[in-house]
Amino acid sequence: MYVNFARPYMASSRAAANGTKHLVHKLGFIQRDVDQAIFFKRMAHEKLIVVMVHVDNCTIASSTYELLVDLKVRMREYVEITDLGDLHWFL
Repeated sequence: MYVNFARPYMASSRAAANGTKHLVHKLGFIQRDVDQAIFFKRMAHEKLIVVMVHVDNCTIASSTYELLVDLKVRMREYVEITDLGDLHWFL
């Protein structure tokens, strides 16, 4: 799934990226050491959700659809987002 933050909530792209990273941390995700734009969260029963952040956009992959829905609900508590649907390809 690809998510865009509907309203830029920061003045610059660097501030937006930092704000997005702060939000993902606040939601309980762990930042990868190797790539600082990738966050993950492991849950019970081998469930996993991965968030890839780029400025004010996020690409989200998860092991279940329910995790995606829950994350979108939780993100909307903090910022306005636009769900751009399923991701069909990724470079």
